[in-house]
Amino acid sequence: MEIDGVGHRFGLAVTDDNLRQNELALADHTVLRIDLVGLRLEERRFMDQVVAAHARLSARRRPSSAQPRSRYSATRSG
Repeated sequence: MEIDGVGHRFGLAVTDDNLRQNELALADHTVLRIDLVGLRLEERRFMDQVVAAHARLSARRRPSSAQPRSRYSATRSG
């Protein structure tokens, strides 16, 4: 996740940011871009995206057999 301040919108900073994001995307990495003004105005929407990305990436890393059991099934006898 990158939070971009106003300095990311001027001069070659935009090009540098785009090149870095493209390199990460080509390497199959997830990049979420958040501008500082947007974060202040649309915090819930951006954070929902962060949570969704975290859930997706966590699911990719965890084998299906390693899914945590619910608290109920872990403590239930029998």
